[in-house]
Amino acid sequence: MKRITGLAAAILVLSTAIQITSVKAQLLEKKVLTLGAALRMASAAQAEAERRQLAGVIAIADDGGWPILVLRMDNAAYVASVELAPESMLTELRSDNLQLLGFMRAAHQLCDECRDVATASVLENWIDETERRVWFLYETTRG
Repeated sequence: MKRITGLAAAILVLSTAIQITSVKAQLLEKKVLTLGAALRMASAAQAEAERRQLAGVIAIADDGGWPILVLRMDNAAYVASVELAPESMLTELRSDNLQLLGFMRAAHQLCDECRDVATASVLENWIDETERRVWFLYETTRG
């Protein structure tokens, strides 16, 4: 029971710190994704793709959805895949959010079993937000 409560508390503290940091950064100064940062991100993505023996298109966009860098790797399957990269990115993001949703639901069930009402309540809010995000990403890619 102590271990589960400690885990729930650690999750709560970590997520609160992330949210506070995010809000503080947005209020103090809006960060802008530079071309240099996009190039470093693309380089890391390309290295990972090559490690997995995949070839495709790497698209990096700013928070408004505007492309900053589009990189078509050698031997990419489709020339037209450059146009499909943003949709593929949103689909992958939706998939990641669905996985996160599953983890949060499992954590919520664990909290219910241990009668940890406070953590379960926080998780319910996060689950609601994630469900809305998944729905939005689904509607965005449905086109």
